[in-house]
Amino acid sequence: MTSHLPNRKNTDWNFEEIICYIGQYKELKKTYSLLLLSSSIIASLFGLFLFIFLFVLDFNVYWLILTPIIFSLYQAPAAYLFWLYKKTKQ
Repeated sequence: MTSHLPNRKNTDWNFEEIICYIGQYKELKKTYSLLLLSSSIIASLFGLFLFIFLFVLDFNVYWLILTPIIFSLYQAPAAYLFWLYKKTKQ
């Protein structure tokens, strides 16, 4: 496993260097978390738009029966991205 720390001949680390690397990691984790949250919102809105565009405009009784299944399939990517967001927040 590779380290994010640069290669060094000795193992002496200054306290300031360690704090700097920890701060960069936390900032990267925060950015990644916000990226996951925003992409889950966009995927949810896109799934809702796709559902309306494909099925509501040509609605009949068969679509009424299949609506929960189709809607959940279109919302699955958003739910997965939100699950990843919640996982990174822990």
